[in-house]
Amino acid sequence: MKNIANHKAVAMIELIFAIVIMAIALMSAPMLIHQSVKSSFVGMQQESINTLSSHLSLILTKEWDEVNADTQFDPSILVVDGGDAKLEVVNEDRYRAGTFNPSKRTFATDNGGNKAKASLTGSFGEDGDGTEKFNDIDDYDENKAVVSIFGDTTSGGSDYVDNQIEMLTTVSYGGDSTDSGDYNSDSKLVFNHPFNDTQDASSNIKLISVQLTTQSEASELKKNIRLSAFACNIGNYSLSIRDF
Repeated sequence: MKNIANHKAVAMIELIFAIVIMAIALMSAPMLIHQSVKSSFVGMQQESINTLSSHLSLILTKEWDEVNADTQFDPSILVVDGGDAKLEVVNEDRYRAGTFNPSKRTFATDNGGNKAKASLTGSFGEDGDGTEKFNDIDDYDENKAVVSIFGDTTSGGSDYVDNQIEMLTTVSYGGDSTDSGDYNSDSKLVFNHPFNDTQDASSNIKLISVQLTTQSEASELKKNIRLSAFACNIGNYSLSIRDF
């Protein structure tokens, strides 16, 4: 009988321990769910940043300016209104300062012999006619794109995890004057941070920034995330024919 009583006592203790463990597990469940939600927000944010990077890379593949995309012009360096004067053409061959003679990188001219000028900031944004939209960098200015992350793409594309995240793209001109060094004589040039020097007049540098914005109230998503890049008015090259 003593053995039977001892066995019953051990079973009761095991039951109490089991109840305590279950209670602890139930108490920690809300915390685990909260951590799971936070992890999903972090994962969503990382996916959005990857999309941001891909979008910025796509913009950098576009023509520097609308004039470069116009077939009546040579795809070369354009004249700007507010650029550093030391980058203007320096001789009758229309070579830019610092460009060696065989380069073929010259200022573009139209059929009438006039220099082709870079676009004004007032013309930035998607082309109005809609026929050749997004064919140059500044077409993306003030463009908003929704980042939609899908859960199950086999369900007809209707299973959104989140659609409150947007990418806002801005394009502007930046100062192209050096902080130290001379375009004509020095091999080393140092620039100030061009993104702190935006300007209305056209220059030889276009600044591109893409920022994530969201209407979500989740603190993990409401972060100021911005990727920036710049593109320069350096023209394209043409191949020379070698004489044998």
